[in-house]
Order: sequence, then structure tokens, then C-alpha cells
Amino acid sequence: MNNKIILKNIKKIRKIYNFTQKELAEKISVSRSTIGLIESGRSNPTEQIVHNISVSLGIRKKWIKTGEGPIKKSNEELIKEVIENINNIEEAEKSFLKVFIKLYEENKKEDENKYIFLKMLNKMLETYINGDKNLQGYLIIQLEKSFAEYLE
Repeated sequence: MNNKIILKNIKKIRKIYNFTQKELAEKISVSRSTIGLIESGRSNPTEQIVHNISVSLGIRKKWIKTGEGPIKKSNEELIKEVIENINNIEEAEKSFLKVFIKLYEENKKEDENKYIFLKMLNKMLETYINGDKNLQGYLIIQLEKSFAEYLE
């Protein structure tokens, strides 16, 4: 890993999202001082920090590490991440929340059809969160069937 590029890109991500060091730290579950040390070059980012930024903010790991290619993951990549985490129910729930909230917020003003679709997904997410384990299992099975092409 080229730490200088990663340091620069972490700072750039924070600026893009208009986060303080504390806000970024909270998003990726580290202390504010960790972000400060990384940005100042006094500490190197771990692979776990790169992973947390990627998952929490929908940023491609390749971009964080190299600065190459698109910064943000596509909706398809985000959905694939969720599906890959389906075997771990707790992690899947967290991933669903992040992806659907992000999609909902980003798209609700853009296109009425997308907004309706996202409202349905949001309702399904609420049903999942409030449901018992049987209902949650059923919804996961249905999602696996619906997005089988992304599991390959």
C-alpha cells in the first residue's frame, strides 16, 4: 500500500463529504485522534480502516489505495456487498440499512420511478428490522433469489 496516496485520499474523502475528523471517525468506528494521526502522516492507515471507509461510505477500495477509477461504488456493487453479507444476519442488517438509506437519500429527488422503488425497498427494510427471525429469513431468501446474478 502506498500510504501517502491513502493519506491524501482519506483527507479528500473527508472534504468531499464535508466531515470533520470526528464525524469521519464516528462513521468508520475509530477515534478522532486516529484520523488526525493518519491525515498528519504520523500513523499509517490499516487495511481495516480502508475497509471501514469503503463499506461505510460506499467508496471503492481501489480508489482509496491508488486514486484511480471512480470514487464511489455503483448501486450494483453496493447491492452485491449486501448479498455477500447475507450469511451473517447482523452484518446483512447493517449493510441493508446503509445501502438503502444511501440510495433513498441520493435518489428521492432525482426520478419519481426510482423514488417509488426506493420507498418499496425502505418499507421492506422496515418489515425486515421489525420482523421475527422467520420473516427475516424469508426476506433474505427472496433477496437471494431476486439478486442471484450478483452472487456468481
